[in-house]
Amino acid sequence: MKQKFLTSILLLGILFSSCNTEKFKKIPTENFIGLWEIQGREMFNGIQIKIEKTEDNNFKGRVVKLNNNKYVKMLVELDDLWVTEIKRSSNFQFILTEKIIGSDIFSLYGLKTTKTFNVQFINNKKIGLDDGNKDPSKSKMIYKRIE
Repeated sequence: MKQKFLTSILLLGILFSSCNTEKFKKIPTENFIGLWEIQGREMFNGIQIKIEKTEDNNFKGRVVKLNNNKYVKMLVELDDLWVTEIKRSSNFQFILTEKIIGSDIFSLYGLKTTKTFNVQFINNKKIGLDDGNKDPSKSKMIYKRIE
């Protein structure tokens, strides 16, 4: 009985010591502050968003550069609000809410005007976005830090 208990303790120790705990450290929300470029979504590739902390400790992102997509040029203007909210969901994952392109038109019909993503920092220069139940760190939809 003692031998099984000691073996269990030893196996648990090995299991926990082999885990990569770096991934689970608390990421400061201030890491979102900066200039980001959208990549991995054909229509939005190249759009640049500047995320700043507001007076009420929320985060908002505004469009500072458009791409050449005809729908983006028609429905998005510089300084439009793009990221409406960033909330923490765990030590290392967040929920980012974006306004849907053409949201003013959709709101007239009572349709949804925002889209939420699970997000995670892949490294200091990339944020992975996922709108499903997948791992955002493996997503092709990213925000890439410009500054």
